[in-house]
Amino acid sequence: MVKSLLGTPSINIGWFVLGFLVFLIVFPGPARAAEVFIITGKNLSAFDEVIQGFTETIGKVPSQTLNLKEDGTLEETQTQALRQSKSPVALAVRSQAATLMKNNFSGVPMIFCMVFDSRSYQGENVTGIGLSVPALAQFQALKSILPSARRIGVVFDPGQSSSLVEDGRQAVSALNLVLVEKTVASSFEISNVIKELIWNIDVLWVIPDRTVVFKESFRYMLEASINRKVPILAFSEAFVKGGVLLAVAPDYPGIGHQAGALAKKILSGISPASLPSLSPQGQIVLNLNTAKALSISIPPEVLKGVGKIY
Repeated sequence: MVKSLLGTPSINIGWFVLGFLVFLIVFPGPARAAEVFIITGKNLSAFDEVIQGFTETIGKVPSQTLNLKEDGTLEETQTQALRQSKSPVALAVRSQAATLMKNNFSGVPMIFCMVFDSRSYQGENVTGIGLSVPALAQFQALKSILPSARRIGVVFDPGQSSSLVEDGRQAVSALNLVLVEKTVASSFEISNVIKELIWNIDVLWVIPDRTVVFKESFRYMLEASINRKVPILAFSEAFVKGGVLLAVAPDYPGIGHQAGALAKKILSGISPASLPSLSPQGQIVLNLNTAKALSISIPPEVLKGVGKIY
């Protein structure tokens, strides 16, 4: 009797433990709630590279991607998921996502990236990575390609790009260059300003300014560049692919890694207010066909330092 009382239950307990382990494997229970929300929109390769770098850096931190609708809003279920998360951190990829977070989820710590004017999203609950490589790095790259260039022209809207141009002023001072500035308040002024400026400069510096940079203005700047044999220094690889001579473009996976590192710090309890916004690392992108059209010869030793060539 004693044997049956003591022995049989031990066998039952063994089977119970085995059965419970199988249950956990088949039915692991509710997934851990997302701690990081990635808000993005259009499916562009640059955005994908940023997100991949970000997810690699945050590792096993639970995350959820929320895709914006055409009108810049989220599905109701996605909105609820973001609001119901106990301690979320949001990565806003592109301006539309950052605007949504600023206007509707100001209480959620936000990391912005791939935005034109990062200053418009700054706040005590916000940090991020700018879109432009620092002007000093851009101009240093320019001097390696065009050592004789001295007068750098820039067209900008003071309401949008004053900080970028100030960065440029400091950079030319350090490198013994000259910055020739032209301001505009409207996109309708661009063609006349470029027409005047192009005769007085060695290089046209194109910065991410929404008043200045759009499809029609790009065509006009490119045409003026080729006709006057004045090269363009741009901020994006897409411009070089489209015919511009040179860009010092942001490293998109690197931006993702930077954003991931910021997210981990915020999740550890550090306030975004104490995390200053960062600048992206850059790589030189060069169009050799445009170099030929502009009668520019690039030494082989210089080409070794170029990240991408078209």
